[in-house]
Amino acid sequence: MIRKFEAAVDALGRCDSGNAGLVLGKSQSTLANWRTLGIGPAWFKVGGRVYYRFDDLVAYGTGEASAPQAA
Repeated sequence: MIRKFEAAVDALGRCDSGNAGLVLGKSQSTLANWRTLGIGPAWFKVGGRVYYRFDDLVAYGTGEASAPQAA
């Protein structure tokens, strides 16, 4: 389920894990566990920080996403 609010999305369309958690209604630790297990929305790292593309979060939240790719 996608939560309705204004998420912080940068000019490249990406959210950090805190904002991704807000979009999906999950905690940052849940997202970290999902990354370890290889489940959840697709993610990537830039300079050691984890990001999610907002479009991927929406697709995952609506059940339209495929399995995450290796980062």
